[in-house]
Amino acid sequence: MLARALLRLLALAVASHTAWAQPYTASRIDRPDAQGIIWSKAPSEVPSGVIVVVPGAQMTADRYTWLSEAAVARGYAAVIVEPALEWLTFPAGSSNLVPARYVTLPHALAALDYARAKWPGARKNIVAVGHSLGAAIVLELLDPQEAKRNPNNRSPSDFAGVDDLAAAIIIGTSLQAKGGSFELPYRSEDRSLHSPASTRLLFIAGENDGMATPQLMGKTAARYARPPRLEVVPGANHLNWSYGRGPMDRPDLDRPATISADQQIARTLDIMWEFLSH
Repeated sequence: MLARALLRLLALAVASHTAWAQPYTASRIDRPDAQGIIWSKAPSEVPSGVIVVVPGAQMTADRYTWLSEAAVARGYAAVIVEPALEWLTFPAGSSNLVPARYVTLPHALAALDYARAKWPGARKNIVAVGHSLGAAIVLELLDPQEAKRNPNNRSPSDFAGVDDLAAAIIIGTSLQAKGGSFELPYRSEDRSLHSPASTRLLFIAGENDGMATPQLMGKTAARYARPPRLEVVPGANHLNWSYGRGPMDRPDLDRPATISADQQIARTLDIMWEFLSH
């Protein structure tokens, strides 16, 4: 009986994914260090570039179709990486195993490899966009030393960094040691951060973000020799950026937004397209 119930739940999950993913192509990530799916979609004409979306912790790809659909409408191909569910200890250090979905650096590397191979003509205009944990992974893609300090991102031992991105857009994250309700000992408050000179960086913060405040993002931005542009969305919180299936309400993790999720998404896209157009 239990096996049948689990199979029914799996069928429902697959059906739910299939419903939103019909226009998308699904490709498996099958690396020793990463499992999951790459969802992709392209415009009818040759894409002008590729937007690679790296999601936040525990988020499925459909949470970010607001971004992929907007990218395709602008003439970009879009890729969203979705980690597989794994049995992980949560919270860290506990003996409780729970099914969890966490993006790691190898997931992001797999998505970038896919984009380069699928659309070789757009290789000079690949843009990585990360939210929350995914945004931290994007910053670590650009800074191999910072990546190797993180014991949780499964950085390959020979990882030398990614230096061929046209731009990286960082939404709602910082690399500060102290942030929100947590402290990460492998991070620093003031250690210099690095990114390739050829990769333009944009930070987007939410005024009401309860996990990565504008102040924390500003501290991270200031640690670069060439500080990235930092834009603050008035009234925006953290979780409304993972909006694909509707707003999320987690007062234990986030502060309330004072604008609607639709307004937050629209303002974020305006900032992104203005940045990428120059």
